[in-house]
Amino acid sequence: MPITMPPIEPSNSEARCICLLLLDTSDSMKDKPIRALNEGLTLLETQLKENLLTRARVEVGILTFGSGGVNMAKNFTSVADFIAPVLTTGGGTPMAQAIETGLDTLRQRKDQYAKGGIPCYTPWVFLMTDGQPTDMENWPSALRRVKEATSEDVSRKRKADFVFFAIGVGENADMQLLSALTPRCLHIDQVDFRELFLWISESLDRIAESRPGDQVTTPPVGFGSPVTS
Repeated sequence: MPITMPPIEPSNSEARCICLLLLDTSDSMKDKPIRALNEGLTLLETQLKENLLTRARVEVGILTFGSGGVNMAKNFTSVADFIAPVLTTGGGTPMAQAIETGLDTLRQRKDQYAKGGIPCYTPWVFLMTDGQPTDMENWPSALRRVKEATSEDVSRKRKADFVFFAIGVGENADMQLLSALTPRCLHIDQVDFRELFLWISESLDRIAESRPGDQVTTPPVGFGSPVTS
C-alpha cells in the first residue's frame, strides 16, 4: 500500500533537495547502537537548521526497517519543520522491502514537485544497517532497481535518478551485499554516527547553496572505510 505523501508547502517555492534515510531498527540495533543512532539524528536536525537555505530547500524523510516491518518514521518534511524521531528496535531486517518502499516513496514525492512546477536537486538516499536482509527473496529486485536508477548514460544525457549511499556498521554488516548496491559504500567499525551525520549535514548545506544541476563538491569523507564490490 503506497505511503501517503504530505502536501507541498504552498508558501515555499524554493527548489527542493530530498534526503531519504533508510535505517535499520532490527533487534540487533538495540541498546548502544540505537542510542547512538538517535543521538545522530538529533545532531542532524540541529546542524541542518543552522543554514537558512537548507531550512527552506532540504527535506528529510526517514524509513525504518525492523520491528513491525517497514515504517515511515518521519514523512518528508522541510528542515525548518523537521524534528528527529526517537527510534526503537525489534524484529528482523526486511532491508530489501525497505529499499523498494523507499524508492516508491521517493518517486511519489518527486512526482508531486514536478506537478507543482517546483525544481528538484538530485535526491540523496542513505541506507544504514548492521546486518543482512532477512528477506533475501526480494533482494534481486531491490538491487536491480537501485542499479538501474543510479546508472548514467552520458551519450543519451541520462542522469541518475538519485544518489545512493550504503553504510555498514560493525562486524556483522554484510558489506559484500551493500557494495553490490553502490560504489558509495562505507564500513563503520564503531557505533558512532556523529561524523557521518555531520558530513551529511555539511554536504546538504553545500547542495542547498547551489542551483539544481550544478556540480557540487562534497566535504572529504573522514569517517569509515570505503568498500568496493
